[in-house]
Amino acid sequence: MIAVGGDRISYTPGDRTLTLNGKPLEEPYVLRGDPVAGTPAAFSVTVPQGQLFLLGDNRGNSADSRYRFQNTQGGTIPDTDVKGVAIDKGHPVLITLRSMMFVGIAVLAAGAVCGIVGQRRRPTTISAVYGPPPGT
Repeated sequence: MIAVGGDRISYTPGDRTLTLNGKPLEEPYVLRGDPVAGTPAAFSVTVPQGQLFLLGDNRGNSADSRYRFQNTQGGTIPDTDVKGVAIDKGHPVLITLRSMMFVGIAVLAAGAVCGIVGQRRRPTTISAVYGPPPGT
């Protein structure tokens, strides 16, 4: 998602960046570092309230809002159409899940060690556990 309701997103051919609300948009995540790759023509859109302007991170191969001007309001989609969100790799939920993964691996390894030690220490005959049978 590049712009939400009330934002103005624009592109002028020859520029190497998009502008959001009049300021150059920094997009370090764009594949091959070219945020205007594949942009078909100049555009300037004020995103209506409740709408989103979406651009793919692989701009040279993305059928995103830049190609939907004839179908929708300035290429935007309703925000209610979004079914999920991407979360940053530094998000607390991901950090917790990553930590729990390492805890799980440690518990699994400890279980394997205990199983091996238990097998080696287990008596091999019943008499070793209960003593000799009565009357012998």
